[in-house]
Amino acid sequence: MPFRRIITLLATVLALPALAVAGGTARAAAPPSRSDMYFPAPVYVSLQGAGAIAVFPGDRVWHGFPQAHYLALGPRGKWLIVSGFSTGNVYLADTATRHKVATLHIGNLVQGVKIDPDGKYALAADASGGSVAVISLAKRKVVKSIRVGKSPHNIVFSRDGRTAYVTVQGANKLAVIAMDKLRVEKTLAIPDMDGPHNLDLGEAGKRLWIRSHSAPKRKGTVAVMNVTDGKMLRHFRVGPFHGGITTMQRGRYVAATNIGSNTVDIFNPETLARVKTVTVDQGPHGIRPGPHGRWLYVGATRGAELDIIDTRTLKIARRIMLPKGSFPFWIAVPGHS
Repeated sequence: MPFRRIITLLATVLALPALAVAGGTARAAAPPSRSDMYFPAPVYVSLQGAGAIAVFPGDRVWHGFPQAHYLALGPRGKWLIVSGFSTGNVYLADTATRHKVATLHIGNLVQGVKIDPDGKYALAADASGGSVAVISLAKRKVVKSIRVGKSPHNIVFSRDGRTAYVTVQGANKLAVIAMDKLRVEKTLAIPDMDGPHNLDLGEAGKRLWIRSHSAPKRKGTVAVMNVTDGKMLRHFRVGPFHGGITTMQRGRYVAATNIGSNTVDIFNPETLARVKTVTVDQGPHGIRPGPHGRWLYVGATRGAELDIIDTRTLKIARRIMLPKGSFPFWIAVPGHS
């Protein structure tokens, strides 16, 4: 082998960054130049089993977030809010300084969290208390609790931030919160769905895509709802148990994960048809697109892997191994948490 090629290979090997998290040793990640290609904007992954947040590109890890579960970014990506699952806590972090600036106790079991488009309030689903906590980001404290029903799970805001939609998993409905009054203005029933779990709003803001929480070995459901009148437009049978769901910029696809298997279902939001089922690593849950819609990030919980799907081919373009047992649960990206 030519000497120059030997030196090049040696330099490449030495340049491989390692990901280290308490409780486990990571496998090698990609060289920075190659990794950056897949991350045109920061990607945040909650590592529930490690109590940490992995940040790409750069393969950085932020510690000090016990049971990091759901997470979301605020406008311009300044604030990162993280739920602490059965700790009952919500954590607020400054992405510029990488420091946790507040820990707020919400209840016994905290699920989804979201920050409104204006960056004024954050909402946190208190599943144990049947309510949604309203957090003032300026004051860094809970300013109100809104009763929504049994086992609220996750939240999505309308594009203008005036309305928040909350899945009420224990009552098979959505609670619709008016943000100017901070109260539930109406509820929308979700027929033929076993426990509405995660949700996302279509690009035009007119359709909600909802993923169910079924029994561990039972097939799940994805439902499409018209937000103006609550009319159900379509139901799909998907993989077992529960999962995440995401819409994509430019309205190209909607994707839903199936944590009880190793698959991601891809849908066409215009024709309301399933396009493909993509095989990933075991236990996919968190899913979010990159800023231009080229890459689709999937957190495989049991496989401890971040899989990146190329939306041009609907095939896996890159696999990033994470620490064993880290349980990568949810993903946040700028502009779409």
